[in-house]
Amino acid sequence: MTWRAIAISGGSYTKVWALDRNTFKKILSEAAFKRRKANEELLDKVKLLEELDIYKRKILADALVPCTFAKGENIFTQGKPEGVKFHIIEKGEVAVKLSDGKEAGAYTRPLLSST
Repeated sequence: MTWRAIAISGGSYTKVWALDRNTFKKILSEAAFKRRKANEELLDKVKLLEELDIYKRKILADALVPCTFAKGENIFTQGKPEGVKFHIIEKGEVAVKLSDGKEAGAYTRPLLSST
């Protein structure tokens, strides 16, 4: 075990919660496993990705980053930097509009888009 060369003292009455190293590591490991499992289940629903082998699917599952958007908020715009991301809609509905403003469709999860 590596000890830290630091001392911490409270400047006034201080309440501190402590967690031992092993418990902390276990919690992080379990959380990462649950997140990966949930992401793999989401990827299983994406028809375009069904040809991926298990290893590549696990890599993708680990790389997914959740994002949330308010109703009416732009997820991405054609030709803009954010439009080069690969999107999988986990839940909700989206409307697809062309650059001229015409609606090209509406979709409900799971939806896949890439530009």
